[in-house]
Amino acid sequence: MSCREYNRPLWPTFGYVAYTGDNTEDTFSVPFDYPFKDVVSSGKPTPYLLVYVDNFEVTYTLGSSSTVVLNVVPGTGAVVEIFRQSSLSERLVLWTNNTPLNALNMEKFSKQSQFLDQELWTRLLSLACRVDELSQDLSSPREFNFTATASQTVFSLQPETGLTGNDQVVLTFLNGVRQPATSYEISESGGYSVVTFATGVTLNTLVSFLVLDATLVAYTIPDGAVDTNQLADGSVTFGKIDFDAVGTNGQALMKRSGSAIFSTILPADVSGFDTQVRTNSLSQMAAPTASVPMNSQLLTGLLDPVSAQDGATKKYVDDSLAGVGATSGTATLVVSAGVSSTVTVDVDFQPSRVLIYGSTLSKGSSNLYDMTPTMFTLATTLVAETRRCLTIRHSDGSVLTIGFQLQLTSQGFTVTIQFQNTSDYSGNIAYVAYQ
Repeated sequence: MSCREYNRPLWPTFGYVAYTGDNTEDTFSVPFDYPFKDVVSSGKPTPYLLVYVDNFEVTYTLGSSSTVVLNVVPGTGAVVEIFRQSSLSERLVLWTNNTPLNALNMEKFSKQSQFLDQELWTRLLSLACRVDELSQDLSSPREFNFTATASQTVFSLQPETGLTGNDQVVLTFLNGVRQPATSYEISESGGYSVVTFATGVTLNTLVSFLVLDATLVAYTIPDGAVDTNQLADGSVTFGKIDFDAVGTNGQALMKRSGSAIFSTILPADVSGFDTQVRTNSLSQMAAPTASVPMNSQLLTGLLDPVSAQDGATKKYVDDSLAGVGATSGTATLVVSAGVSSTVTVDVDFQPSRVLIYGSTLSKGSSNLYDMTPTMFTLATTLVAETRRCLTIRHSDGSVLTIGFQLQLTSQGFTVTIQFQNTSDYSGNIAYVAYQ
């Protein structure tokens, strides 16, 4: 019989039974007797029964005096164990002057003694077994003692070898006080195991090391036996995380990109990312720093403009131009040196005003001139506007002076231009005619 079997006896009369979970059943039978079994209440637990699933105590209620109902259904293959736990402080029979001395009370009294004896016996057997194992493991411990020099940090355990990183078989003491493994490291140097402290040991400190042949306790924790409630904050170091692993629920661990400090999180890694971003209004976004293309789409639902640089809706422009009856276009001019040039423009109505603007004229093939917008008002039908002298400025700073006259026609107007120089010019003028 192994030490585990001593602690968890295989016979139910000793207050123990074990089952295997199937991910369906939550109710398990209690085939042995326990204190106050005849008076327990269904739907409640009892302090005299302990239930473990994969070595961790779980909560339960009694389905009856002979069944327990677990609050969580054990998974497939899980080990379900039910222990009896008798009380040393409580008595099944409280003997007083009025207590009947009958077979029932004598049986209860006998059972309590038997329960305690059985439970004590199994624990003594288990303890004795473990002490035997431990004494075999520690059959030849080696002790090393040093007196530290000033700020000494390195101590050689010659002739010990192969102890690198294994603190479970090396116990370290300073003046008789055991030191935590975080205060030193074990490594190999010069063919022997050495202990290096993170900070220097004070002068004349007694430094002792006890090297064991095996670990004090060999723990084997089954998969899934440890959950987040049993992990202290910071107990999982960064080096123990597998960033290529995928969780059982299909969620990938966040991965680092190259040597960057922060993890690279893609939109697809964040649940509902696109949906959340689309609920934000444009007014919550940062102001654009460049032109915003509309991909040939319309802007709809705009308010009428207020400030000079506000965008205008089509209705606002249509309402503003209602009744104006304006038309625009360009007229081509070819002017010889010292000769007047007349151009007739038909707009299908008699205008009352004509705006000349944006004229571009060239002398030869390279020199360009621009005309300042000028409004001609034609108040009297078919009467020419008084001749004007206009100045057109070239990009190189030179100027060109021209004589400019407009004459109404029944369907538009004529433009007569006389340059005050001896060069030939050609180009276009732009106009807007108002009805």
